[in-house]
Amino acid sequence: MNGHDSSEGPLDSTGYDAILDGADTFREALVVRLCGEVGLRPAEIAALTPDRLRLLQEEPPRYGLDVPVVDHGGRSDSSGVDRTAYVPVGVEQSLRRYATSNDIDGDARLFPVTPRRLQMLVAEVTTRASEKYDDPSLETVSSSELRQYFARHALVDHEINPRVVKAVGGWHSFEALEPYLEPPTAERIVSAFAALEPASQGDAVGTDRTSPLPDDETDVDDTADSAFDPRECHGSLTTALLEAPTHEAIETAVCDVLIDSVYELAWIDRSTISGDSREHRTVSGEPEELIEATAGRIDGLGSNIEDPALESSVRIEQDIVADSTLEGGVATIPITYGDSVYGVLGVGTDRSNAFGEGECTWLETVARQVGHAIAAVRRRNLLFSDTVVELEFHSRDDRSFFVETSRALECCFALDSLVPVEEGTHLYYMRVTGTTPDAVFDRVADAEFIEDCRVIDTYEDGSRLEFVVSGASPTLTLMEYGVTILESVTEAGSTTITAECASDTDIRTIVGGLRRSFPDSELVGKRTLERSVQTAQAFHTGLEDRLTDRQEASLRAAYFGGYYDWPRESTAEEIADAMGVSSPTLHNHLRKGQHELLRTFFDADTVEEPSRRSSR
Repeated sequence: MNGHDSSEGPLDSTGYDAILDGADTFREALVVRLCGEVGLRPAEIAALTPDRLRLLQEEPPRYGLDVPVVDHGGRSDSSGVDRTAYVPVGVEQSLRRYATSNDIDGDARLFPVTPRRLQMLVAEVTTRASEKYDDPSLETVSSSELRQYFARHALVDHEINPRVVKAVGGWHSFEALEPYLEPPTAERIVSAFAALEPASQGDAVGTDRTSPLPDDETDVDDTADSAFDPRECHGSLTTALLEAPTHEAIETAVCDVLIDSVYELAWIDRSTISGDSREHRTVSGEPEELIEATAGRIDGLGSNIEDPALESSVRIEQDIVADSTLEGGVATIPITYGDSVYGVLGVGTDRSNAFGEGECTWLETVARQVGHAIAAVRRRNLLFSDTVVELEFHSRDDRSFFVETSRALECCFALDSLVPVEEGTHLYYMRVTGTTPDAVFDRVADAEFIEDCRVIDTYEDGSRLEFVVSGASPTLTLMEYGVTILESVTEAGSTTITAECASDTDIRTIVGGLRRSFPDSELVGKRTLERSVQTAQAFHTGLEDRLTDRQEASLRAAYFGGYYDWPRESTAEEIADAMGVSSPTLHNHLRKGQHELLRTFFDADTVEEPSRRSSR
């Protein structure tokens, strides 16, 4: 049976069926189905209660599930509803059967375990399925990939409206769904635009080609002004976003196109470093005095969004200024990419019946595209820039486990690496000095955002620990803004983060975003540095210097002998026999050589690690 093969593509229906077949218990199968057929996250499953099931349609009966609001620590608000998910009839019946069989009351949790335990349960099922069907790719399928399967199955296999999938699945943007959509072929393009063409050649005469698009994403509301047609404007916007070389150029180009094509007033504003004022970048055909007169009301529209990343809808204000020509009022929409907020896009118009549903949907699309373009140009500029800006931040926010623990235990946490594993969950590898692992574990038990912790290694003066962290952190927030983290050290109740960004990056937006999430944070240092360049030859020579002759010989023999192929062309014993060494000796050389290879790739420097205790 063919299942999921990550080298050929994402999980398909055959692979999903194989995973379901790997479940040994009704409970395991139900958890897999909630991820793969309802699109729930482990934290949402852990908070489910039977009374959240509800009838959406009486005949034929169709069911929904009020998904609870879950904070970054996995705790749910018993009265809060994040969204309504769609529950297939078969899953609804299984849920009720499970609750009845286990005597679970309406307000009791169906799965009273941690989200991490549910992730591990899925891993156990996929491992079992991999062994049962001799398909190694199934073993790597996580709960997050099951949720991705849900999105792809709905969007591609059943062609469900992306707006519906976004709503029931809890995705914050359409960009999050984009990886699951198939690329448009010529056939799909022709089919999608068929409604714009006349039914026959004779019907071509008199066809109104300026009428609004019929698609859900760009259709103009019947109550909106028929003069609004985004097609030509959107093409110009796309071209401008592709050609703009900097953040500032993107903002200016967007405002220019909106003024030339659709609106009388357009601006983009961003928070200043202090966070209590706004800076306007306005391009407008309106007189300067109108802009000044509307400034106060515009500030209110842009700044009263406590979390613009969550406030994704257009905000409309009518009668912005009594004597102005902006009869249609103004509208604002946050510019976001992922969890990053780059500012607020605002437009004003004299169309008296503006901002219908279709126009607002189009404005949301424009804001998302601008956010995507800003993120892309920042990364590109950082990659190709000859100079970089090194930034130093201090954060003393008590919501951070590491800040609070470093103060309480008088210890130090130094970040070695940060690895994403699930949506909203990351692995932190930390070097800890000044305290024992047991003391840290005692505090982890009551920590809101720490799901798990274990010892990786111990040294003479400290240890290396792995933390499973759910939720936001200062380092993650900075990374969302395209900043590269160089170092993060927490001691005495304060985290010092050293990072770098491209020289033309707008530092105010980064600092504003960090302070919005972690108010007790500040930028304390900034300097411009020339980027050091290492040639491929220098990298290769440096790596050879770090490998012993036996390590390099073992790696070469294993690589060219097919030991690293899948399936393997040679076993370790065969390689060892060919080299005239024992199998344990070969494994020793391979492990140490692989460690140097990975260390060269992942470590920012070549500083020797602390001497280890003899624990092996």
